[in-house]
Amino acid sequence: MRDQEKMQVVRIYEYGGPEKMQLEWLDIPEIGKDEALVKVKFASVNFLDIQMRRGDLVKQKFYGKEAGFNNLPITIGSQCMGVVEAVGENVDHLKPGDRVICGGAGTYATHVIFSAKRMIPINLDIPDQQAAAGLTHGFLAYAFTHKAYPIQEGEWCLIQAAAGGLEV
Repeated sequence: MRDQEKMQVVRIYEYGGPEKMQLEWLDIPEIGKDEALVKVKFASVNFLDIQMRRGDLVKQKFYGKEAGFNNLPITIGSQCMGVVEAVGENVDHLKPGDRVICGGAGTYATHVIFSAKRMIPINLDIPDQQAAAGLTHGFLAYAFTHKAYPIQEGEWCLIQAAAGGLEV
């Protein structure tokens, strides 16, 4: 299925500053029937990633163990852009070679495996770096304009932020 069986990841074994991050080689796990393997081209650096590294999210229910943000050791990172290398047998909306954005714990890596439902194909006209940086911003803009305060016809809304994703 693939010629590379190892991947590089940035992991932490304890919470703290950047000095706690370790670059390691791990085996690439086999994908499940509803998952896809993505070779990461760009991983965004967001404030959420800093909070993850520092341990700020440990007591927040939303980022609990089910979300994968609090199980030490963890591969840090929360969103990325990459190219699909392999798909599970039940995945029919993605194929190897597709460009996708992904969100979830563990994106500071050369490869990620997530549920294919959590991967969004991206158009060819969107540059890789912009795609990598836009997932969280788009999600937040949608949540604010559809959930926090549903914008009605005739209303105006400005989505603005002083900080956010930075492609690396």
